[in-house]
Amino acid sequence: MASRECSENQNKKKQLLEFGKKTKLTYVKYSDHVLFRNYDSSKLKPCIRETIGWIRFEDEEAIYICSDVATKPILNMKKRESGLVILKSTVLERIDYNLARILITNQECNLSNNALKTEKKEKCKE
Repeated sequence: MASRECSENQNKKKQLLEFGKKTKLTYVKYSDHVLFRNYDSSKLKPCIRETIGWIRFEDEEAIYICSDVATKPILNMKKRESGLVILKSTVLERIDYNLARILITNQECNLSNNALKTEKKEKCKE
């Protein structure tokens, strides 16, 4: 039974690694435009904004970040995503995360927590 669970965990780890290789998670702090009306423009500065999401595409000019994705098709549309196209010239800070490592660590923590819960349940039965 334990070897089967170990095998299942190894398969899950492989799946998470493959997903993590294909999917880049990134944090971006950037300078954004400000729209104003009937205001003294000399008092304004660009707005500093932050976002986190999956990189869908990247070229020399911009980063295409998706921050909201439908898990099932909506209204016969193949893709339903929301996000931002951020000009690289406005990026103040960028951190790319190893999504595979995060997912695997999270899975291992969940497995450890489940093992602890099982131990506690067994102790309660005694």
